[in-house]
Amino acid sequence: IQAEINMLNGDTGTLRIAIPPTIYRDLIVNHFSNFTNKYPNIKLNIYEVTSIKAEELLKNREVELAITNANLTDNEKYNIKELLKEKFRAIYPIQYPLPKKDKVNLKDIHKYRLAIPRAYVSNLKEQAVNQDLEINIDAVTSTTRGAIEIARLKNILAIVPLPVDEHLLNGDRVKELSLKNFNEFSRKIIWLKENTLSKCARLFLNSVDEIDNNSEN
Repeated sequence: IQAEINMLNGDTGTLRIAIPPTIYRDLIVNHFSNFTNKYPNIKLNIYEVTSIKAEELLKNREVELAITNANLTDNEKYNIKELLKEKFRAIYPIQYPLPKKDKVNLKDIHKYRLAIPRAYVSNLKEQAVNQDLEINIDAVTSTTRGAIEIARLKNILAIVPLPVDEHLLNGDRVKELSLKNFNEFSRKIIWLKENTLSKCARLFLNSVDEIDNNSEN
């Protein structure tokens, strides 16, 4: 019966949205399944791009919404809806023994060869300089998934921001990386303040709100 109601609700159009090129399973399941179940007649036009490209697409009105976890070039331009906190993780091979504690710091890993997504290199270099350390960056990638996969390939250590329950990490050796005086990253939906959203975009945001409200209850 509910499916018949959905098909008759008259909501059509296209949701134009940018998402991270690392396809988080929970992002798709949690934030798109509810929306597509409620509005099966709304088409999806999804761009899998880096955060810098996502901001460019927003500026050029090619998408209305973007999901990102990187720092924004200009927070003041955007409306921001936070979805989930993320912390830096150290994903390490067996050849790189780390201290037997839940959290490690840069002193514990700075001598190891590292794979890091490009968006976070400057943050980590700054942290290292502030602690009089020099980090050994062996590979820089455009995506989180890229850093993880290259680290696996080369048997080196990856540093990436991820939520606690991210399924990309199944079977990996992972520890939280503790950084001094550093704000947490968060996965968030952003859209331009100056842009009037279409009905499809507003329905998507409402759908996300429903998920958040249900999880709180």
